Order: sequence, then C-alpha cells, then structure tokens
Amino acid sequence: MFNMSLRQIALAKEEYERLRPTVEKKYPNQYIAIDPISKEYFIDPVSAVALKKAADRFPGRDFYITRIGAETAFSFSG
Repeated sequence: MFNMSLRQIALAKEEYERLRPTVEKKYPNQYIAIDPISKEYFIDPVSAVALKKAADRFPGRDFYITRIGAETAFSFSG
C-alpha cells in the first residue's frame, strides 16, 4: 500500500539530494530506499532487496526509492 504524503515524498527527495554527492560516487546505478521519517536509507543493486532491507527495519512504512544517478528508477511503456 502506498500512503506517502506529498510532504514525506519531498522530505525523502531532500534527503536524497543531500546524500547524492556521496552515493553517486560510491554506489552508481544501484537503488536507494529512503525512509522519510527516520531518513535512514538502504542501498542495493537490486531494487527489491533495497526495499526489503528497509521494510525489515521499518515494517509497515512506505519508502521512497530511486536509482542512484538516474532521472528515474523505472520506466514503463504499454
């Protein structure tokens, strides 16, 4: 279920921007899942694993996920 408020999304994006210089050098093209409440983050080459790490730490919460160094984490076409 996705219940993140626009404020939580904005907070997570702000945290990513703060982390960006460090994580882009150290973890390019990996995925980062950010908990907007604690600002803790979890990184893995596989998006599902990054989310699992986050969910294991904070069960029941929603997370902001993006691909490090990319404009979007995923794209879809019909």
